[in-house]
Amino acid sequence: MAEKKDRIINYFDIAPKYLASSTETIIDLFTKINQLKIDKDPARFEQYGDKYIYITDIVINKTTKQIDGKVLHIRKDAFPELMDISDDKIRDVEATKNEGIVEKTHFILSYKKKEMTLSFEHNQYGARISDFTFYLEQKGLKNGILDKILYNPISRDNLTSVRKRIKNISYIVAKVHKDNIKRIKEYDEDLFSALKTVEEATYAEYVTLELKYDYVKGVQGTAIRSKLDKIIDKLIKSTSIPFNKLQVKAEDSESNNLLKDFDLLNLWYRSNLKVELKDKSKTIVSVDILEKMRSELNKEFGL
Repeated sequence: MAEKKDRIINYFDIAPKYLASSTETIIDLFTKINQLKIDKDPARFEQYGDKYIYITDIVINKTTKQIDGKVLHIRKDAFPELMDISDDKIRDVEATKNEGIVEKTHFILSYKKKEMTLSFEHNQYGARISDFTFYLEQKGLKNGILDKILYNPISRDNLTSVRKRIKNISYIVAKVHKDNIKRIKEYDEDLFSALKTVEEATYAEYVTLELKYDYVKGVQGTAIRSKLDKIIDKLIKSTSIPFNKLQVKAEDSESNNLLKDFDLLNLWYRSNLKVELKDKSKTIVSVDILEKMRSELNKEFGL
């Protein structure tokens, strides 16, 4: 039986901003990007900071009006090493001067409706939605088609209105994978320090903080409320969220101030998949994940 791995799929509204002089669409742009691969054109890569971005393996299905592909995140700086955990033997990852470490991120773009919907794999080591849009914007400008790709996470609820409903706080729980703890610093310095301290003391893969308060006395307007507001502000603007869990129990102004559980992460559409890995390389089987992403896209949005 093939080994499996958990993968999160995020969803975005995509809106290309076409150049006034253009008569072509984003579908034409993907066709041109595909041709770059066929021609092995050096322009198929885009440098973004200290990495290279490359959208490849594009399949345009005009019947279903879906575009499949992979965003490759390629780095050519210092390489990691491999260890055999049975005997602690470490070996180098050897590469030629033209080879780099690759992380692939799968996507499906549906243009069936006026507003395009993007199904985008979350790979914490790979390309992000900003890499995807940066690449398309660069190629769009060079081909005289578009100059901007606007994107927004698709939500079931409005996080701003949820924040207004939260009054006196009784309980907060935050769960973060050890590899994402450093990103919590962007949200709150004290929360980052607390999570980092626990991780260093326990060597746990996931770190969970549970904070309890006397809501009768009220913490609204105090330091913890200020921190929560800051975190929510960051969540509203974020396209990639480092938390695995972020829940609050608090008085709900819309329910006569009765205590209510607010799950601050489940406001967005998100799918959790178990996908197959190749036996030796441990990389994700693209056919498997794309098939499951397509099924979820249809289930959630009828696309």
